[in-house]
Amino acid sequence: RAGLKGEKNETGAAAVEFYQRLTNLLAARGLKRDNNQTPLEFAAGLGLNEAVSVTQAYNRVRFGGEELSLAEQRQLEAALDNLKGDS
Repeated sequence: RAGLKGEKNETGAAAVEFYQRLTNLLAARGLKRDNNQTPLEFAAGLGLNEAVSVTQAYNRVRFGGEELSLAEQRQLEAALDNLKGDS
């Protein structure tokens, strides 16, 4: 399929961007991952469903080679908005 590689790179970049936004939001609250924690261990330990959702999507794209659907990207955006609103 023409353009598949480009699409995959776009969704991969989107997942990385979502995860970076998550870590920035959490850092603003004084929450940072310890070097001995995986991103998912860190997210799960926070007790924030939004953090877990964003991290799981990041892992699927970054390490599993999956793509984010438009619906998933919207869900991640909503999760980040929820976190932003809670701070």
